[in-house]
Amino acid sequence: MIEARLIAALVALLAWAASLGGAAWWAYGAGQDHEISKQADTEKIRRETQDASDRGAAAAIARLQPTQQTIIQKATHEIRQNTVFADCRSGLGLMRSANAIAAGASAPADGGKLPGPDAP
Repeated sequence: MIEARLIAALVALLAWAASLGGAAWWAYGAGQDHEISKQADTEKIRRETQDASDRGAAAAIARLQPTQQTIIQKATHEIRQNTVFADCRSGLGLMRSANAIAAGASAPADGGKLPGPDAP
C-alpha cells in the first residue's frame, strides 16, 4: 500500500514538473513572439516616420524658387599702418631688410649676401 501511494505521489510530482516545464516553454515562446511583434511595430513606426519626413522634404524642396542675383558693390579698402619694429633690438641688416620690404623693394637691402664671420 505504501508503494502504491509512493508511486502515485511520484507520478503526481512528475506530472506537476512536466506541467511546470510546459508552462515555462509556452511562456518562453510567448515572450519571443511578443519581442518579434514589438520589433515589427517599431520597424513599422520607423518606416512611417521616414516616409512622412521624405514627403515633407520633397514638398519643401518643390516650393523653393531659386533666383540668381548679381550684387554690385563698390569695394572698400582699409589701410592701416602699424610700426611694429620700433623697439626692435635686432641687427642693422635685419632692420634694413625690414625697411626695404616696407618700402616695397623686391630685393633685400644687403643684396642677399650673408653676413661675414665677424658680424654681430
